[in-house]
Amino acid sequence: MTQKFGTKSKVGLALESCGVGVNIIGNEALVSKTVNDKLIKKIVTSPSIHIVNKNYPSVFVNLSKKFRLEEGYPKSIYYGNNTNDIVSIAKHLLERKKQENGMYSIHGSAVSKEGKAIFLFGWKDTGKSSTAINLVKNKGFKFVSDGQATINNNARIVGKIKLLEELSPYIKEHYKISENIKELKQDDQKERPKIIAFVYPQITNRNVTIRWGKSKKSIFHMYELLSIEIRGIYNCYINGFRRPLSSLDTISLSVKRVALARKFAETIPIIQIKGNMHFICNEIEKLFN
Repeated sequence: MTQKFGTKSKVGLALESCGVGVNIIGNEALVSKTVNDKLIKKIVTSPSIHIVNKNYPSVFVNLSKKFRLEEGYPKSIYYGNNTNDIVSIAKHLLERKKQENGMYSIHGSAVSKEGKAIFLFGWKDTGKSSTAINLVKNKGFKFVSDGQATINNNARIVGKIKLLEELSPYIKEHYKISENIKELKQDDQKERPKIIAFVYPQITNRNVTIRWGKSKKSIFHMYELLSIEIRGIYNCYINGFRRPLSSLDTISLSVKRVALARKFAETIPIIQIKGNMHFICNEIEKLFN
């Protein structure tokens, strides 16, 4: 799917997600290798590869032993030889393009039932993936997306990460799930379930459910969920180190996110559930009653 530019050594492709994309243009060997980078499927929701599009932002890649990055929008210039770097930079530009079109990448896991979704968010190791697995195995839910999803202004999940293709050793050992994960029921990847609740699960010894309601705390958490990618808060591995990328935010996009965070806080329950796994899953199941 590459498009050649004048010489055999320079090609281009567009990495698309949810109807928008970012061009990756430059060294033929490096650009072609980027298409097959496994990182794409792990961090880009519903990815596809097409020819370049003049309406997309671009990453220009140059094969080099010395790393250098000139960050910018709509153009970034990369000097190096690491395809993970290129994917991370392209994803960052892609988020700006998504937000310009009313879509947002948010971090967490999602499960669904009867066309309705629960989005599980929170800090690392609080129990998001464990809760999702338990809901699928024991409560009749289906996996929607793992680690990240793209949502629109109406809280519908329009982009997904294909689920758990590479299970962590802890998940495989603790839940006795086979490598091919056929026993875990997944939703139709063409479905666009609507989020009916944002749930922050925390595995603790104390069982308690807290509804944050239309509070400033709810608005803050929603704004953070909608903002992490574009503000460069989400760390990527660039040049072998975890580091934030420069913010691609604008005042107008920030204002829109504030309004959307308020809308979600006023119309969608935002709930913190602390307790053992049995209690957390039972409380989430009640949201469908």
